[in-house]
Amino acid sequence: MSENILIHSEEEFQKVKAALMGLDINFFPQSWKEKDWSDVTPGPYLIIIDKVQLRGFLLCSVSDIDSQAHLLKIVVKPNHRGFGLGEKLLMGSVGHLSDRGIKRLYLEVSTDNVTAISLYEKLGFKKLILKKKFYSNGSDAYAMSRDC
Repeated sequence: MSENILIHSEEEFQKVKAALMGLDINFFPQSWKEKDWSDVTPGPYLIIIDKVQLRGFLLCSVSDIDSQAHLLKIVVKPNHRGFGLGEKLLMGSVGHLSDRGIKRLYLEVSTDNVTAISLYEKLGFKKLILKKKFYSNGSDAYAMSRDC
Protein backbone atom coordinates (compact mmCIF):
# COMPACT_ATOMS: atom_id res chain seq x y z
CA MET A 1 0.00 0.00 0.00
CA SER A 2 1.31 3.42 -0.93
CA GLU A 3 2.34 5.82 1.80
CA ASN A 4 1.66 8.78 -0.51
CA ILE A 5 -1.54 10.58 -1.40
CA LEU A 6 -1.96 12.41 -4.69
CA ILE A 7 -4.06 15.55 -4.24
CA HIS A 8 -6.67 15.55 -7.03
CA SER A 9 -9.05 18.37 -6.21
CA GLU A 10 -9.05 21.95 -5.00
CA GLU A 11 -11.14 20.83 -2.02
CA GLU A 12 -8.51 18.23 -1.02
CA PHE A 13 -5.76 20.81 -1.43
CA GLN A 14 -7.51 23.41 0.71
CA LYS A 15 -7.75 20.84 3.54
CA VAL A 16 -3.95 20.42 3.65
CA LYS A 17 -2.73 23.79 2.36
CA ALA A 18 -2.12 25.35 5.79
CA ALA A 19 -0.17 22.27 6.92
CA LEU A 20 1.96 22.31 3.75
CA MET A 21 2.67 26.00 4.19
CA GLY A 22 3.69 25.31 7.78
CA LEU A 23 6.12 22.59 6.71
CA ASP A 24 7.50 24.88 4.03
CA ILE A 25 8.04 27.81 6.41
CA ASN A 26 9.58 25.66 9.15
CA PHE A 27 11.69 23.22 7.15
CA PHE A 28 12.49 24.59 3.66
CA PRO A 29 15.43 27.00 3.37
CA GLN A 30 13.75 29.13 0.68
CA SER A 31 10.16 29.07 1.87
CA TRP A 32 7.36 30.72 -0.05
CA LYS A 33 5.18 33.59 1.07
CA GLU A 34 1.42 33.10 1.29
CA LYS A 35 0.95 34.88 -2.06
CA ASP A 36 3.23 32.29 -3.73
CA TRP A 37 0.88 29.54 -2.59
CA SER A 38 -2.20 31.32 -3.96
CA ASP A 39 -1.53 30.10 -7.53
CA VAL A 40 -1.07 26.46 -6.54
CA THR A 41 -3.96 24.24 -7.62
CA PRO A 42 -4.28 20.56 -8.53
CA GLY A 43 -4.08 20.06 -12.28
CA PRO A 44 -1.25 22.33 -13.33
CA TYR A 45 0.53 21.24 -10.14
CA LEU A 46 1.32 17.75 -8.92
CA ILE A 47 0.91 17.66 -5.16
CA ILE A 48 1.87 14.49 -3.28
CA ILE A 49 1.71 14.27 0.48
CA ASP A 50 2.85 11.63 2.90
CA LYS A 51 -0.31 10.25 4.48
CA VAL A 52 1.34 9.26 7.75
CA GLN A 53 1.19 12.34 10.02
CA LEU A 54 2.03 14.58 7.07
CA ARG A 55 5.75 13.98 7.47
CA GLY A 56 6.50 15.57 4.10
CA PHE A 57 5.26 16.65 0.70
CA LEU A 58 6.31 17.19 -2.89
CA LEU A 59 5.12 19.91 -5.26
CA CYS A 60 5.70 20.06 -9.02
CA SER A 61 4.43 22.40 -11.70
CA VAL A 62 3.40 20.40 -14.74
CA SER A 63 3.32 21.45 -18.39
CA ASP A 64 1.35 18.94 -20.43
CA ILE A 65 2.18 20.94 -23.57
CA ASP A 66 5.94 20.58 -23.05
CA SER A 67 5.65 17.13 -21.40
CA GLN A 68 7.83 18.45 -18.56
CA ALA A 69 7.47 18.92 -14.84
CA HIS A 70 9.43 21.19 -12.53
CA LEU A 71 10.04 19.99 -8.99
CA LEU A 72 9.39 23.12 -6.95
CA LYS A 73 9.53 21.70 -3.44
CA ILE A 74 10.20 18.51 -1.61
CA VAL A 75 10.03 18.87 2.15
CA VAL A 76 10.48 16.20 4.83
CA LYS A 77 10.35 17.01 8.53
CA PRO A 78 13.87 16.78 9.99
CA ASN A 79 13.03 13.98 12.44
CA HIS A 80 11.78 11.84 9.51
CA ARG A 81 14.77 12.36 7.22
CA GLY A 82 17.09 9.49 6.42
CA PHE A 83 14.33 6.86 6.30
CA GLY A 84 13.57 6.95 2.56
CA LEU A 85 10.53 9.21 2.64
CA GLY A 86 12.02 11.73 0.20
CA GLU A 87 12.85 8.90 -2.18
CA LYS A 88 9.30 7.53 -1.93
CA LEU A 89 7.81 10.96 -2.62
CA LEU A 90 10.12 11.50 -5.60
CA MET A 91 9.60 8.08 -7.13
CA GLY A 92 5.85 8.37 -6.55
CA SER A 93 5.90 11.64 -8.47
CA VAL A 94 7.86 10.09 -11.33
CA GLY A 95 5.23 7.35 -11.60
CA HIS A 96 2.33 9.82 -11.59
CA LEU A 97 4.06 12.07 -14.09
CA SER A 98 4.88 9.18 -16.42
CA ASP A 99 1.26 7.99 -16.27
CA ARG A 100 0.23 11.53 -17.24
CA GLY A 101 2.50 11.48 -20.30
CA ILE A 102 5.20 13.71 -18.82
CA LYS A 103 8.62 12.82 -20.21
CA ARG A 104 11.04 14.89 -18.08
CA LEU A 105 11.31 16.11 -14.50
CA TYR A 106 13.73 18.89 -13.68
CA LEU A 107 14.72 20.78 -10.54
CA GLU A 108 17.13 23.19 -8.98
CA VAL A 109 19.06 22.32 -5.83
CA SER A 110 21.45 24.37 -3.74
CA THR A 111 25.06 23.41 -4.38
CA ASP A 112 25.42 23.28 -0.57
CA ASN A 113 22.69 20.63 -0.20
CA VAL A 114 24.94 17.59 -0.57
CA THR A 115 22.36 15.20 0.89
CA ALA A 116 19.71 16.20 -1.65
CA ILE A 117 22.18 16.12 -4.55
CA SER A 118 23.21 12.61 -3.54
CA LEU A 119 19.57 11.47 -3.44
CA TYR A 120 18.79 13.03 -6.80
CA GLU A 121 21.84 11.41 -8.42
CA LYS A 122 20.93 8.05 -6.87
CA LEU A 123 17.49 8.38 -8.48
CA GLY A 124 18.90 9.12 -11.94
CA PHE A 125 18.99 12.92 -12.01
CA LYS A 126 21.91 14.44 -13.91
CA LYS A 127 23.46 17.85 -13.37
CA LEU A 128 22.83 20.11 -16.34
CA ILE A 129 24.25 23.51 -15.43
CA LEU A 130 25.34 25.63 -12.51
CA LYS A 131 23.05 28.60 -11.86
CA LYS A 132 25.07 31.32 -10.13
CA LYS A 133 23.29 33.28 -7.37
CA PHE A 134 20.06 31.42 -8.10
CA TYR A 135 18.53 31.81 -4.65
CA SER A 136 17.51 35.06 -2.98
CA ASN A 137 20.29 34.61 -0.40
CA GLY A 138 22.85 34.60 -3.23
CA SER A 139 23.65 30.89 -3.14
CA ASP A 140 24.22 28.87 -6.30
CA ALA A 141 22.12 25.97 -7.57
CA TYR A 142 22.52 23.05 -9.91
CA ALA A 143 19.81 22.47 -12.48
CA MET A 144 19.21 18.72 -12.69
CA SER A 145 16.84 16.52 -14.67
CA ARG A 146 15.80 12.96 -15.37
CA ASP A 147 13.42 11.12 -17.64
CA CYS A 148 10.10 10.00 -16.22
